[in-house]
Amino acid sequence: MLQPLVLVCERGGRLGARFPVEPVTTLGRAPGVEVQVDPAKDPLVSGRHASLVLRDGQAVLTDLGSTNGTFVLHSGAWRRLEGELALPIGARFSLGSDGPVFALEAEVVGTQVAAAPLPGRTGLMKAYLAGEVARSTRVLRWGLALLVLVFAGGAAVLVQTLLTHRDTQDAQAREAVASRQAFEARAEALQRDLDATRADLTTTQKKLDAAEAALTGAGQRLASTAGKLTEVELALTAAEGSSRRKLEAQAQDLTALKTRYEVELQHTQEAVESLRQKEEAATSIARRYEMAVFMLVVVHPDHSLDGFCTAFAVEASGLLATNAHCVEAAEGAVKSGRRVVARMNKRPDQTWRVVNWSRHKDYDGSAFSEDVGLVRLELTGELPVVVPVASWLEVIALGPGQPIYTLGFPGKVMNPDAPSADLRAAVISRVTDFENSTSMPGSNRMVWHSALTTKGTSGSPIFDAKGRVVAVNNGVLSARKIVVRGDNGRLEEDIGYDANGLNFGVRADALTELLEKGL
Repeated sequence: MLQPLVLVCERGGRLGARFPVEPVTTLGRAPGVEVQVDPAKDPLVSGRHASLVLRDGQAVLTDLGSTNGTFVLHSGAWRRLEGELALPIGARFSLGSDGPVFALEAEVVGTQVAAAPLPGRTGLMKAYLAGEVARSTRVLRWGLALLVLVFAGGAAVLVQTLLTHRDTQDAQAREAVASRQAFEARAEALQRDLDATRADLTTTQKKLDAAEAALTGAGQRLASTAGKLTEVELALTAAEGSSRRKLEAQAQDLTALKTRYEVELQHTQEAVESLRQKEEAATSIARRYEMAVFMLVVVHPDHSLDGFCTAFAVEASGLLATNAHCVEAAEGAVKSGRRVVARMNKRPDQTWRVVNWSRHKDYDGSAFSEDVGLVRLELTGELPVVVPVASWLEVIALGPGQPIYTLGFPGKVMNPDAPSADLRAAVISRVTDFENSTSMPGSNRMVWHSALTTKGTSGSPIFDAKGRVVAVNNGVLSARKIVVRGDNGRLEEDIGYDANGLNFGVRADALTELLEKGL
């Protein structure tokens, strides 16, 4: 009979866990696989990442087309797996270069071993317990081993072990409660935001319905007035004296009324067309570019995740655009030993590491400058969707009243585990230079608008009605410094934002200059 094999997790969210190797064993984040990693602590593992297949008594490892690859430890170095590899006992492999590590071990099956009898009562008890350990399951072996410690004088060690185990369980329970409460709070906030978005759509639909009803009414009034005017004009051909004068007065009044209704009909038609275009543009942008928007996420050493900015794909090779101050935040996180990844909107399994970045040469560290940047993803294939960037002639034509649309991740409801971008319809309120005054067209790079802006929406694209990016969303005028208590318990400075309607972005020609320079 072949000796059973087991996978032991030596690094990652399931540290210390043991998984029996089945005839076919799949590893990944997806529910239902034989070896499921911790989705929150191992976010770079694919849903179905790799598999072990028992073949002729050997475990054969295969990568299942994962995003970040499978690596095997060979001669002291990690090498990316290509094709299949039969693993010997003691082999180690990782899901991703920095992902969880597993060791292939042979499961220990207990057997009775003859031993010299131990003298005295204590010796007999130890011999009996040793035999029981060999025949028991893992749980009973642990319990009986503890009994051996007790009879051998290890009561103090046992008590300390139990206390430590209890403390660990208590800490895990508290962590689970806190995690659940945080998730519920984010879910409630997300639901509120979803309700608000639905309310916006409902309001737009009601306005459209009312405008279409008004259009019908205006058309009916115009048709009725035109009919009456025709009747009066026919009567005028045969009328004389006072009757003719009365009919001429009625014809004059009806002509004025007809003109008024014609103007009313034209304005109503324009309002209906505007509402229809707004609804169609919002729906089109949301559908076309949902996979082009990414959440920038910091991965901490304890595998916890923090989303901090929005980015969007501008090149299929893995180039994303965002704000320069978001690039600074990513650079600072990497320097402090943390990783930064980009996670696709609505598809958390599509996550790639950020490996390079750049900022516009004229960015001076303030919001009132060319606050645009680029980040490069560690990507072997291509991104499925990229956004078109408006030309210089198109962006200099921007002006007050023009409809725009933003697609990003509001900071209060950012959820790296389930990224869902928020679409907002708005209008441009004014276009100025960085000194907040109207200048030459080439210098008016501050696009002020009415869309909601919070911390997480920094770096999100601002689209025009045709779906072209005309600006990169930046911030609000009311940004202010606040003092918060950090994870280490110390007071730290942070930036607070108020969504007060004075929101702005940087015009897309600044992004075009950065793209021409390259990364």
